Amino acid sequence: GFLLHPFLGVVSPAGFAAMRPSPAEVAEAFTVPLAYLRETPPQVWTYALVPQVPEDFPYETIGIGRDYPWADGKVEIPVWHWQGRAIWGMTGRITKDLAEW
Repeated sequence: GFLLHPFLGVVSPAGFAAMRPSPAEVAEAFTVPLAYLRETPPQVWTYALVPQVPEDFPYETIGIGRDYPWADGKVEIPVWHWQGRAIWGMTGRITKDLAEW
């Protein structure tokens, strides 16, 4: 239920020190060498996505039957550990995509 646009860039040490992320959205900001992320595969955990369609779903008004073949799937959660911190969740997925680029 959200949209996220990651941006890749180079930030100077002074620029990083001057950052003031919103405490409501960011618990902590830290740096990790890109070489570490590229050379160290993350641990990868998965969980199942199982459709749970509400009983009152409007099948008739959208033109599908109650026997519609809802797709299930899985979500991968890459986890890196770096100097006592963890990179995981949405940040881990974005980091994995960028490190593989």
